[in-house]
Amino acid sequence: MFVAIMLVVFAGLGVAFVVARWVAPDAFRRGLRLGASRGRGPGASAAADVPPAFDSAVDTALWWGAAAALVVGAAIALYVARRIARPVGDIRTATRRMASGDYDVRVPTAGVEELADLAHDINHLAAELDATEERRRRLLSELAHELRTPLTTIDGYVEGLLDGVFEAVPETFAAIGEETSRLQRLAADLSLASRAEEGALDYTWEEVDLVEIVAATVDRLRPQFSASDIAVHLDRPQDPIRVSGDTVRLGQVLTNLVGNALGHAASAVAVAVSSRRDGVEVAVTDDGDGIA
Repeated sequence: MFVAIMLVVFAGLGVAFVVARWVAPDAFRRGLRLGASRGRGPGASAAADVPPAFDSAVDTALWWGAAAALVVGAAIALYVARRIARPVGDIRTATRRMASGDYDVRVPTAGVEELADLAHDINHLAAELDATEERRRRLLSELAHELRTPLTTIDGYVEGLLDGVFEAVPETFAAIGEETSRLQRLAADLSLASRAEEGALDYTWEEVDLVEIVAATVDRLRPQFSASDIAVHLDRPQDPIRVSGDTVRLGQVLTNLVGNALGHAASAVAVAVSSRRDGVEVAVTDDGDGIA
């Protein structure tokens, strides 16, 4: 913007200088000829006509220069304004469409550098909003699927109890309680995911031993592996691996990873912890069908 404004200023000054240099000599000569035509000859009387002729020539040159500078400056200003107004209009249209839920809109990134950078940021924002909306739709779809199974099971047990198909024995209520606990876990997971998306999770940062956190997670899930007849193997270094993190949140992440592997494994799950030059790696692998 500063360069554009200075371009207009210097263009106006340049045009005024060129026109003044072009008009002033001719106007000055006309002034001298006009004085001579009034019968004044050489000498003091002719010299007396020089200042008025010079002043008139300068005034004429400045007027012509100012007029030309105004025309050229206005033309350049109009060109610059259009170059600025067009991308601003595109950005305004794009943001309105984004506000209405259309995240596929993109803004052209050509033109003034600063506005091109802004357009690039707008496009990045649209892409992130589109990805967030896609994750939201997928989450709702998966949540509806996950809720349908325990609700159907509970409904079947309740109808069976009402119709006398199932007896009101502890085993029946234990099965209903298990499905209710599953619903509670789903609700807790949904709340946790929502807080994570909002950046509202609380973290307690400290130096922790990642090897011990991984080992504790695997040990805590070993009974479930045994019940599912799935082998779990932990490959860990003897020395601790110190990282900066939150023990509880890291435990949650690892529990989800290992738990998912347990749910999809055919016969075995392997968990490995290793140091890398650029950090630490925790690998959870299983022999299931995998994920596309």
